[in-house]
Amino acid sequence: MYPVLPSDMIFSSWRLTPGTVILVVLKTQQLGIMEVFVLRIEDPGCFWVTMKGCGPHVVDETEYKKLNAEMNQFYDKACEDEVKPITLEKDQLCVVFSEELKCWCRAVVKSIMYCADHYQIECFLVDYAKYTFVKSKDVRVAVEEFLQIPFRAKKCRLYCTKPVTLRVNFCEDTAKIVPAKRWDNAATRYFQSLLKATTQIKAKLCSVEDNTFHVILYVTVEDEKVCINDDLVLKNFAHFEEAKENIQSPAKGQDSQTSSNVDSSPVELVNPALAFRPVWLQEKVPMNLETGHTVSSSSLEKTYKRSNMDLNVNNESRFQNVSEERSFVFLNNKIEPTSVLEKAPLHDSLKKELAQDEFLGPNFTESYCWPAVARGCDVVAISYQGNDPFLYIPPVLAFLQVESCYKALPKRNGPLVLILCPGWRKAQLVFELLRKYSTCSRPLRPMLIILGKKKEEAETVKIQGCEIIVTTPYSLLRLYEYHLLLFSGLCHLILDEIEVLFSDAAEQ
Repeated sequence: MYPVLPSDMIFSSWRLTPGTVILVVLKTQQLGIMEVFVLRIEDPGCFWVTMKGCGPHVVDETEYKKLNAEMNQFYDKACEDEVKPITLEKDQLCVVFSEELKCWCRAVVKSIMYCADHYQIECFLVDYAKYTFVKSKDVRVAVEEFLQIPFRAKKCRLYCTKPVTLRVNFCEDTAKIVPAKRWDNAATRYFQSLLKATTQIKAKLCSVEDNTFHVILYVTVEDEKVCINDDLVLKNFAHFEEAKENIQSPAKGQDSQTSSNVDSSPVELVNPALAFRPVWLQEKVPMNLETGHTVSSSSLEKTYKRSNMDLNVNNESRFQNVSEERSFVFLNNKIEPTSVLEKAPLHDSLKKELAQDEFLGPNFTESYCWPAVARGCDVVAISYQGNDPFLYIPPVLAFLQVESCYKALPKRNGPLVLILCPGWRKAQLVFELLRKYSTCSRPLRPMLIILGKKKEEAETVKIQGCEIIVTTPYSLLRLYEYHLLLFSGLCHLILDEIEVLFSDAAEQ
């Protein structure tokens, strides 16, 4: 009787005499490293993979195919009353029928919502790492026989690799890279791009904690091997956090913990606050621009035309001065400002309409906001013109024309854009501008929603087929309470005058 060798060893043997075997091991693969295939990515701290090869946490794909065949055969023939769950609750393990995959799948209940005539169940398919909505009639009890095989999708995170963020001190005109609680969008995009460009992904399993695999990822990009954990740290997207001494390897079957008390040496940047305080824009803010509650439609339109006229005097020289300032604007992605309306990333019909209205922009802030919003980037604009809705309305209308961006969304006829205003007067102004300029494009059906205290107002409002909603924080809470599912396809959230929203509507 000879010891069983791991399947990843390459060996040769020669039999010399009966009962005598000399075994020569030629090569072994490193213990704990296995090839993986990425199923879903949320960020470097939360992604799902399926593992290939052999190991304590790996099941061959043929076993899953066999399981799927048996499950479909059983649930297709079983009497509904015999396998239908009596109750459903969050985090309950069950079996659901996926319309997308056309088969029965193991799933975990994430939320339960009541619709007009049935319950809508949001589930996470544990073998495919997909979120899906199913009706309560398509949920079945998970028979123990089908729970013997581990879930195919393994939840992972990068081992001892934690996110960082840029902390700006406006008083000292400095910025420091410090530990953060959530991953930056740029870090997530870079992580996704690495995994998309790779030809092979391997993971070294370091520990298991709360059913999450802590791994070190190695990828092969253009014949070059890269450790993603190290690469994120080198590019200042992350920092290493040393593990506690009591962390055990997954082979010992003990939970692992990571330390959260690690100091990160800050990186100093030169005068980042200049990005938000341009020299030639340091003027006192007019009183009628400080809050959206006191601005009327006519006064704001006059204001933006007047400010555009002032800013466009010697426009060429002013944009040349911008390039001379160090750290003038913070940008995650390189974006060239658009100083002329003719070159703005807008549709020709919208440009023509703006020109007919004697719109003299884009001004300095709009020159940076418009290209960024039109490309679908996250934008935070800090400017004395921050209450001007023209910072976002034209590029949002342009982006909505690209219908291919929304083909993958669930067909619920709900809104794509939500614009949250600090008061009903500002909401009315934004709605009037949207209604006026949306005629230059495909029908977008903007809708202004201001609700009172009566319960039936929120219940009876119809938002199906509406692509843009303009409302206030109080009205949004009332609306969200009765029309939750219609917001599942929401893609763009615009917070108009965010400083006023946080000061006047902090509770909402």
